[in-house]
Amino acid sequence: MLIESLQKDLLKDFSEWFDLLAEKSKNTTDTLSLPKLEVSLRSGRTFTGVIVGLKTSESDRLLMLLEHTSVQNKECVHLIQTQEIIALSFLDAHAMLAVLADDETIISNLDLKRKINQLEDSLEKLLSKRISISINFNDTTNKNKNRIVKIAELLPEFFGQLTKDSMGMQSVTANIEKVVLEVAEKSNTALQNKTLTIPFSHTAYVSFAIDKEAIIQSIELVL
Repeated sequence: MLIESLQKDLLKDFSEWFDLLAEKSKNTTDTLSLPKLEVSLRSGRTFTGVIVGLKTSESDRLLMLLEHTSVQNKECVHLIQTQEIIALSFLDAHAMLAVLADDETIISNLDLKRKINQLEDSLEKLLSKRISISINFNDTTNKNKNRIVKIAELLPEFFGQLTKDSMGMQSVTANIEKVVLEVAEKSNTALQNKTLTIPFSHTAYVSFAIDKEAIIQSIELVL
């Protein structure tokens, strides 16, 4: 069963693994429960630990790897440029599969409605205005569905940044009455008839580190 699972799920781009494991680390305070891995660099050096952070800029991605050392029970943090990584080894395959199993969880329609209502309530408190939210999955993968929902949960944070001054607050409240997150052919954010549409490509792996900043910037461009 383990071999079958590995054969089915192992072939991901490094960037997909980094996004997935960095997001997993945000939802736990027990770093010992995270999948332990070894990364090999072009220089020949290797580092072992668990991923606890990922920072993305226009030209670089920086991985934070936490290593629990046996020397005086200390913790060592490694900051590694992801483009220097040439090999990735999981030291506990069962822990890795547990992460994948969590990622496959399918949200029910009722839970989705509840979540959307909670997000609308949060935006109303922030903006003093009710903005409706819609999520259209179409024919994407379960993993991308989960990621899109998690990105939707960040909408109050996005709008908080967009409305941090009076000019931003006025622009948002005057121009947006509805937000639509959907899977579409093109990933171009659009604002039309006071509906803000944030699309994700059919084939794209929805990644948190990249999309979080990109979404805020794309909204700013259409306001």
